[in-house]
Amino acid sequence: LALLEDRDSRILRMRYGLDTGDPMTLKEIGERVSLSRERVRQIENEALKKLYAIVSGEEPEPEPTPKPKAKAKSNRRGSGKSSKSSRSRELEKA
Repeated sequence: LALLEDRDSRILRMRYGLDTGDPMTLKEIGERVSLSRERVRQIENEALKKLYAIVSGEEPEPEPTPKPKAKAKSNRRGSGKSSKSSRSRELEKA
């Protein structure tokens, strides 16, 4: 564990009770380190992968670059000034 980053090592120690003999839940760890339960789970998984790579002599795989989230499509059309479609307005002009 000494080869891991401090945060990773600390989370694994708390998770498995290596210092106290009393394992902590993800929620308990999150409250202690001011992170969400989900983020603690992610860090735990990343740390375990790094630890496995160290023990097995493999290079750890780089973390994938997160993809930007797609913007939600709006159901509105045009400027919102009229509920009529542009096609309807064209027909009225004719």
